Amino acid sequence: MIRYNEYMIKSTASEVDIITEYLLNKHISDRHVYDLYDTILASSPGKDERIVRVAFSHPRLLPFLDAALVFVRPHSELRRRIHIVFSILETSPAYSNEFISEKVTFFGFLALIGVGLRGIYRLLIGLIIVRIGRL
Repeated sequence: MIRYNEYMIKSTASEVDIITEYLLNKHISDRHVYDLYDTILASSPGKDERIVRVAFSHPRLLPFLDAALVFVRPHSELRRRIHIVFSILETSPAYSNEFISEKVTFFGFLALIGVGLRGIYRLLIGLIIVRIGRL
């Protein structure tokens, strides 16, 4: 039983690490975030979807799958897990500054347009992956 628990802790930590890398572009090692994630998932277990396994076994696909699922299945288990980590990070004092908007300059506005174009690219690739992979 101990091995199972250790596996679950490692699995949960790796899921949180993958999602935080996607959301913040940095790695965190915060036991508090891992524990909250575990508690929320245990209290409201979601359905196990194939797309969750694909996303966490191939983390580079996560941005593409997330972009596609916004339109194809907005209430999927993968998006639910991303929202859980996002909510934990946004309300944690250590990470809340990452989500506070700053004054936008003209170049910041151009960067925002670039982010939008990157989002469209991710959406198109993600739709192809979801449709071809029948996820």
